[in-house]
Amino acid sequence: MIRLIYVSQTDNITFENNKDILTTSFKFNQDNQISGALVYGLGFFIQCLEGDEETVHALYKKIAQDTRHYDVKIISEKSIDERHFPQWHMSLMNLSAYTSITDKIDFNPYEMHSDELLALIDQVSMIV
Repeated sequence: MIRLIYVSQTDNITFENNKDILTTSFKFNQDNQISGALVYGLGFFIQCLEGDEETVHALYKKIAQDTRHYDVKIISEKSIDERHFPQWHMSLMNLSAYTSITDKIDFNPYEMHSDELLALIDQVSMIV
């Protein structure tokens, strides 16, 4: 089993786009035993995917080709013994919740380490 974390940029974050992403992702992830979380906002997507290595790689390849975002970059990929998000087939959270608890002005997830990104997702999940 692996955990893959990636970040990307987007100019087109709308409620309808995210609703479509959540609906499609939840069903696929549930059927394929993938867990994870997607955080969006401030022009970025940050996603953590956990599951079978082959399935996660195939899903990431599909995600990377999605035209709703660009500059898709894997921040971390590692083998895991247990899931960080065992209950979440897909969780969608708005990053603006994070900005309400921090004074960080120059937010750039591309410069963050995987542990920082997991902590960020955890923090946002507690606020939402």
